[in-house]
Amino acid sequence: MRRILLLTVDDGLADVVRGICRRHSFELTVLDRPPAAEAPKEYFDLVLMDTRPAPTSTLAFNDISAITLHRTASIEAGRVVAMSHYEPLVGRMTGFVSGASGYCRIHPFSGSCEPMLCERLTEAILDSFSLPEYKRIDFHDAFPDRDFYRQVFESIQIPIVIIDSEGTIKLMNLRALARFNYFTQMVINRSWLMLVAPQDRGKRAEDFLVRSSGGYFYEGTLRCVDRSGKEFPGLIASSRVFAPMHESDMLIILAINDLTEMEGLQRQVTTFQRMESMERMVAGLTHEFNNMLTAILGHAELLMQDLPQGTDLHDSARVICQEAERARDMTARLLGLSSSRQFVPGRVSCNEVVRETQILLRHSLGDTVRIETHLMESGDAVDGDASQLRQVLVNLCLNARDAMNGKGVITIRTSVREVTPEGCGPHQDWNPGVFVEIGVQDQGCGIAPEVIERVFEPFFTTKPDGAGTGLGLSVVRGIVRTHGGHVAIESKVGQGTSVMVRLPQREALGEETVHVDEKPPTAAPVGKGACVLVVDDDRAVLTYAQKALQRAGYKVRMATHGLLALDIFEHHRDEIALIILDLTMPGTTGRDVLRSLRQMDARVPIMICTGFAHGGVDDDLLNQVQGFIKKPFRPDDLIEQVGEMLLAAKEE
Repeated sequence: MRRILLLTVDDGLADVVRGICRRHSFELTVLDRPPAAEAPKEYFDLVLMDTRPAPTSTLAFNDISAITLHRTASIEAGRVVAMSHYEPLVGRMTGFVSGASGYCRIHPFSGSCEPMLCERLTEAILDSFSLPEYKRIDFHDAFPDRDFYRQVFESIQIPIVIIDSEGTIKLMNLRALARFNYFTQMVINRSWLMLVAPQDRGKRAEDFLVRSSGGYFYEGTLRCVDRSGKEFPGLIASSRVFAPMHESDMLIILAINDLTEMEGLQRQVTTFQRMESMERMVAGLTHEFNNMLTAILGHAELLMQDLPQGTDLHDSARVICQEAERARDMTARLLGLSSSRQFVPGRVSCNEVVRETQILLRHSLGDTVRIETHLMESGDAVDGDASQLRQVLVNLCLNARDAMNGKGVITIRTSVREVTPEGCGPHQDWNPGVFVEIGVQDQGCGIAPEVIERVFEPFFTTKPDGAGTGLGLSVVRGIVRTHGGHVAIESKVGQGTSVMVRLPQREALGEETVHVDEKPPTAAPVGKGACVLVVDDDRAVLTYAQKALQRAGYKVRMATHGLLALDIFEHHRDEIALIILDLTMPGTTGRDVLRSLRQMDARVPIMICTGFAHGGVDDDLLNQVQGFIKKPFRPDDLIEQVGEMLLAAKEE
């Protein structure tokens, strides 16, 4: 049985700990003061020490070190948990300095017992038992070289100021000297108030020094001022150390953070999080649009198959199909703007990417911005992801618009450029070769030479505060590098900027001529009479898939959610020849259903269906299925894939 010692003068706290020990079969001893040092040694698996200041208690953090570090007390403990009302960070740090292996925050001594105290104490006790016994490791034993400590102090990238209890500056690290713009000789042995703004040099600074001297750790805010008189809000974390060799016997270490910089970083992080939320929202809406477009396009195609050509109704159905396809292309472009989308390589025409982006930006750039294109006739093919390349062009065009204050001409050119090893110059990430170059030129304000090297850094922006995220060009560079290419930029102040995106040219292949008929021939069904289970939470999609499959001679069973699909498959396993499974469903997701289906039958052919394209489908998932179809899909696309999967299963 594990033994616990509770040191406290609070009877209410003792009752709470007794209840915890009864539930977990721990042996508890409660004392209101540590035993005398000359008393017989007694071992406890855990000591809980209540270090809250109280008129009737002498228990303090200093008592912990007697038990754990110096072992001068009559108590031996494997673990010690300090309990106090300090904030968790301060209390935990103070406890660790004193030798405690854990910390639990409890209510102030004069306050009432908190409802959640029992749960927090239980967690602290059980966590402590999961830790090994406390053993102090002396840092100085590992690094006895005095010069090493000096290097560590100077290399800390937070301004650190060391003062004595009177507020006299004894030392500043290099970051502090740089932030306040002083030399060491200017600050040593001078008052720390020279770093505090005039309005805070009175009672606020005095109170801060008193609080810093009175406890191991303290944190507060003061207005700071540098050598030039420029003020900034400072978040100052202080810690107290004892220095027997120093005349004041105590030193205070101040770590000073500029709240202006921290707030700016927080704004950038918030903006980035907002962008991620927008991307997730766009992806979700696109999926819903694709569900609707699947039903619209599918039913319109079925109407075209039933209506005689040349009639008004047939023409109306054809117009519905054409408009649904335009909407499908637009949602695909929107989905492609998501930076979380995976890289899906394929043959891409850079000229076509430019044309599609021009259409996509028609309403975003405004009436006062015009795009001019100069596209080469051939040789514009690259290996890449068309959606990601569209995102590159969108970012560059929006940057160009902002540089021109929403008025002017953006020129986009495509050409072939050969980069020699000498042309790579100092750029270590550039590779020589033949590239297709997409150039975006604006008539804007240009970029100053001293900052042009920083434009690809994340969060760096030349736009006014609050007008840009600083992510556009860093995203562009990241996408282009994943395509094996590189980005070059040229700019002159007042004369505009040119950004050249270079992508490795794809070797010329014979162009295939594709003849598009107004009404493509209906795919011949394979495996006629086979039963197909369709799983989708959208009833309009289910109805459309049912009609298309039944027209091709298949039997269809439908399920509107995953649990129903599993139940149908369990009772009709011998009948079902193929399963079409939607990935995105409420409750039990398509991934969960797929995992359960594979446990029930590892060989049944499964086709996954989604409106997210391959970007939402990882390779591990694709390896578990035999087919993939993206919404929206035509009836003939569905019938063709079902036939191919059934034929492949039959041959196996």
